[in-house]
Amino acid sequence: MLTVSLYGREKEFNLYQVWTQKMSIERDLDLEMQLRRVEERITIDPILSIMIQMDQDHDLILSRIKETYFADFLQRYQIQITICEPGDVLAIAGMPRPVSCYQFFHSEILRNGTPLAENSRFYNIDSKLGNITYMGVFTYYSYSGSQDLYIELDSRYVKDALGYPSLLSDRSQFDKFKLPYDYSYAKYIDGKLVSNSGKYTYPSRITTEPEDGFSLQKSNRSLHYHYKTANKVLIITRPQRSPLPYLVSLSYLFLFYVMVFSLALGLIRENDLKINLPRNSFRRKITIMLVGLLFVALVLMAIGSIGFGLKLYEETTSRQMQDQMDAAKSSLDEYIRYADRSNDPAGNVVELMNTINRLSSNMMINVNLYDPQGRLLRSSQPEMFERHLLGARMNGEAFRWLHHYERPQYTQKEQIGSLSYYSMYAPLYNTNGDLVAYINIPYLSGQTDVSKDTSAIVAAIVNLYLLLLMGAVMVSFAFSNQITRPLAELGEKISRLNVTRKPEHIHYTSDDELGMLVRAYNKMADDLNESTQRLAQSEREQAWREMARQIAHEIKNPLTPMRLSIQHLIRLKQEGGPKWLDHFDKIAVSLLEQIEILSNAASEFSSFSQINTELPVEVELNELINEQTVLFSTFEHIKIHFESGVHQARVKVRRTQWVSVLVNLLSNAVQSVEEQAIGVISIRLAEEGDYYLISVADNGPGVAPENRYKLFKPNFTTKSAGTGLGLAICRGIVEQYRGEIFYTSSEWGGACFNVKIPKKPVM
Repeated sequence: MLTVSLYGREKEFNLYQVWTQKMSIERDLDLEMQLRRVEERITIDPILSIMIQMDQDHDLILSRIKETYFADFLQRYQIQITICEPGDVLAIAGMPRPVSCYQFFHSEILRNGTPLAENSRFYNIDSKLGNITYMGVFTYYSYSGSQDLYIELDSRYVKDALGYPSLLSDRSQFDKFKLPYDYSYAKYIDGKLVSNSGKYTYPSRITTEPEDGFSLQKSNRSLHYHYKTANKVLIITRPQRSPLPYLVSLSYLFLFYVMVFSLALGLIRENDLKINLPRNSFRRKITIMLVGLLFVALVLMAIGSIGFGLKLYEETTSRQMQDQMDAAKSSLDEYIRYADRSNDPAGNVVELMNTINRLSSNMMINVNLYDPQGRLLRSSQPEMFERHLLGARMNGEAFRWLHHYERPQYTQKEQIGSLSYYSMYAPLYNTNGDLVAYINIPYLSGQTDVSKDTSAIVAAIVNLYLLLLMGAVMVSFAFSNQITRPLAELGEKISRLNVTRKPEHIHYTSDDELGMLVRAYNKMADDLNESTQRLAQSEREQAWREMARQIAHEIKNPLTPMRLSIQHLIRLKQEGGPKWLDHFDKIAVSLLEQIEILSNAASEFSSFSQINTELPVEVELNELINEQTVLFSTFEHIKIHFESGVHQARVKVRRTQWVSVLVNLLSNAVQSVEEQAIGVISIRLAEEGDYYLISVADNGPGVAPENRYKLFKPNFTTKSAGTGLGLAICRGIVEQYRGEIFYTSSEWGGACFNVKIPKKPVM
């Protein structure tokens, strides 16, 4: 963007150099060639000579010269003549007394004139006023003496010329001053303002002389490009541009890239992008609905605005054309009123051309006159017909509507090359009601490029509404986010709801439907937390009651036979029987067994209540499993096999806990295969994603399907002796590390206990 800006500025500066250099040249080569062609004809023109000798009306002589010799230059030059006899004097504004006519013109030629060629009668005059001036000197002789004719041609400013379209203008001259509409220019000679054009107000004198050559200045929120040479300073001015036009131009780039991006997304399948878009999400629906409604509303508003703007433009154009037509009819009325359709309706051709030229020069109205058969009679712009840009016949469609359908007026859009413009036709009648001519007003002012104006209107509206659409899309996204944020937060909180933790509230203060939903969720979360706490308390109390009953049961079971045995032994001793000693040995052995049972139960309950007291250390699972396998490899008919698919399996855990897990699983496996002729226990260690999997399988009878869901409950056991706490302890330890323990059938139909532990356990 910066490179483009710098390049554009350099290009603009170069363009100003070309413009100012063209403006500094005060010569018109086309006119000079015309002057060289006609000067001899003017010298020997017999009609002109007779008119001068007979002291004909000054305007008739001027019309003769304009019509015959300078018809193609009337739009660009003001032509005036002066006729002097020897001894005539002129009253010149600014001079104290009249001066000799001959001396005045010849001194002007000597001071500032340069002949176009050797022996040429036309001179280029440096008028010091910034315009192009030529003067011709012609002498006509008669019996009564001689008379001098001085012809002066002064260039018009662009604003004085009739708004020629660029397609029709003489580029050799007008391009020197053809600047964009928001540009202004001024010309200073000897520090004084001699000509200017545009909206910028230039001072009458230059306060600070710029340097020779080209320079750039900034003042009054405008950029001024100066070109100084000798005693002349040319200035081109444009207003400093605000950032808005650049921002507006970005809307076209935005539209282009949106279309390209949309096309690319349409060509690339969603599966290739690996994007999983929530097609049915509430947020997506709200966003699409809001954007769609805003888009439709803005498009309809844009279409309406464009239609209204174009209609208003056409109405304004039509009103201006009607005003021009009324002014032209009024000016031509005196020439048409008594005209005969069988003759030239112009009557006095010279006066008619003067009137047409005044309309063209003073009122900025182009006029074409056609006879009743549609042939061209007169035009304020003969160049269009001489260059064959327009035919000498009236437009066929307009002629049909006016001649056959007798329409009082007809307007249509016409085109010359790439130039489109409106053209109005109307019939002209004499006092007898006879058709004598058709008048045509082509609307060719500086604002008549219809396509350019229409494009400007459409571009301005499209830019505005594209910016509004961009803002609407961003507002829609923000609004949909604002609406769906509590819903998304509600869904997230519900998905993460954990009864073991205190639920988090959603903060939403608006008193609307979403606010009611959020308050209902917060109340539900509080109620759920309270219910969870009561339930947890109830479960703890129930668990302790179950634990108390289990402990009582485990203690009571051995105490009863112990009490009976001691009572029997006491009775035998009191009786003094000879078998007392024999019974003593047997009863002592039984008591020791019951005491061992009580000791084991106490140890298991102690372990169950103290599972989190040890500090974590790094443990290598292969080594830990091998150590426990050695301890259980003392049975001759039981084969224990360990297979590992992991070279190093290091985890940070409480070592005693995982020893307890392995001991419990191996103890269960050994007890399950004790009665088998050949018992087989298989231990495997493998990787599963972010977990290590330990599997302990045996070829025992397994667990009945109806009992599998009870395996990890604290009070369930399938053994004749045992507390039923082993697997419950294992589950508590594994879940403490965010792991998992579950039961499956082994490949031999026996039991298989699987333990999954994270590679990086979270405790």
